[in-house]
Amino acid sequence: MPKMMKPDIDWRAAYDAGAFRGDTEARDDLLASITDYFSDARNAVTPDTNLTGAPTKELKGDSVGEGKPLDFNWRPLFEHVDLTESTSEYHDIDTVSHGITFQQLAPGQPAKVRPISSAQTQIKALIHGAAMGISDRWFRYNQLYKMDRALAAALRKYSYYQANTHYGLMAALGAGIELAFDTSVEQTIDNACDTILEAIGDKYSLSDASEFTVLTNRRNASAIDKALISPKYFDKGLVSSNVNEVLETSNANIPQAHTFAAGSKPMAYVCLPGLAAESCTWMELSAEEEREASARSTDIFWYSEFNAAIGDSKQFVRIPLK
Repeated sequence: MPKMMKPDIDWRAAYDAGAFRGDTEARDDLLASITDYFSDARNAVTPDTNLTGAPTKELKGDSVGEGKPLDFNWRPLFEHVDLTESTSEYHDIDTVSHGITFQQLAPGQPAKVRPISSAQTQIKALIHGAAMGISDRWFRYNQLYKMDRALAAALRKYSYYQANTHYGLMAALGAGIELAFDTSVEQTIDNACDTILEAIGDKYSLSDASEFTVLTNRRNASAIDKALISPKYFDKGLVSSNVNEVLETSNANIPQAHTFAAGSKPMAYVCLPGLAAESCTWMELSAEEEREASARSTDIFWYSEFNAAIGDSKQFVRIPLK
């Protein structure tokens, strides 16, 4: 099980160099080290941007960081857009259709240029921030471990905050994405995959080999696993045999049960990742510092700019598991 890397920052050296007493160069070096830690620690548990590792039907995500979860299981569901070089604080998620149409042509007949029609969902860069105070007494009494703990806690809380934001988009999707239970979990998953392909297959030029992802609360994961490894499931040659990942989370936005038309039932989401579900980053998590002499402490602030949206709700189906 991968572990969240611990901060490798020489706090004593930074203090002695004046990073907490106004030395600009020492301060900038310390802030760069803190920012690098956030980046390196997140990348260390998210190889090749597939944050749950190699695709497998048995995979249910990672628990990292001294036994505490660092939840990245929302990431495979969203297309990631790097806007760190963008000069605009807005981003349009396009739902494009009918841009390219193939047809039989007579010899010498030119292909007809068709207009691109699209619907757009516009999102704006949102600033997210937090802060912590570093007491001079931590240096006076050599309690440097407190700074490592605080930094690791900031990373965990930021990761949770990001996860909560993205799962919240799915929770906000209305009853229009819900499907009734049909005979078994595997059949219901199959119906969900069919529903997605029938709704947006032509629009996005998808094939029956399109790969789906199932997301569920960790308490429901065993029911999904049993359904997907059953011989009946694979022998039927269902579209849902293209389920590429099963992801689990304990985030409150993905609860164990949901109130469907037939009542409260254990639930899961069947998703076709990417497409018009986008997560945009304008600024990665970075740090700034400010001396608070009256409190004999130094305040460190963390900021990032990101936002996300689901431009086409038909990529997601919410299903009951019984």
